[in-house]
Amino acid sequence: MKDKDYEFEKLVASMQPIIRSILRGLHIYKNHEEYYQIALISLWRAYQSYDPEKASLTTYAYHYIRGSILTELRKQIQKDEHEHQPDDVGWNQIANETADNESDETWILQDIIKQLPPKQQQFIDLHFMKGHKLTEIAENSGVGYSTVKLWKREVLAALKEQLGKE
Repeated sequence: MKDKDYEFEKLVASMQPIIRSILRGLHIYKNHEEYYQIALISLWRAYQSYDPEKASLTTYAYHYIRGSILTELRKQIQKDEHEHQPDDVGWNQIANETADNESDETWILQDIIKQLPPKQQQFIDLHFMKGHKLTEIAENSGVGYSTVKLWKREVLAALKEQLGKE
């Protein structure tokens, strides 16, 4: 059994650059250590289930590790979708303010929103004002989840730019 452990340690050492490449390629910078551990566990599982007649160990391990990390990322996205997102707190407060109690900041923000393209205004209304989840917006708009995430980033960037001008 010690020979197999030694072989695995050598494999881990040789796969370090590949694991780092996978993590960089998937843009994993947050919770890096957690995903690195997932990669090592996946490497172990790949090593245990490897069939030399089908592919090289490096190729098999690469796809096994990448697939495991992508699966974990999908789980994290689903978890994040069900939790309250902190950057939405301010939007919910704006939506709940009454007309007679609106602050100057609210008026400025409303003016900025009116200057945005209609599609971005619609996104702000659906997501921030009405509280629709990104997955719901994606389904109703007939686009992918990643597209809606891009819309959110674009809206926030546009608002930040406009607020900087104010």
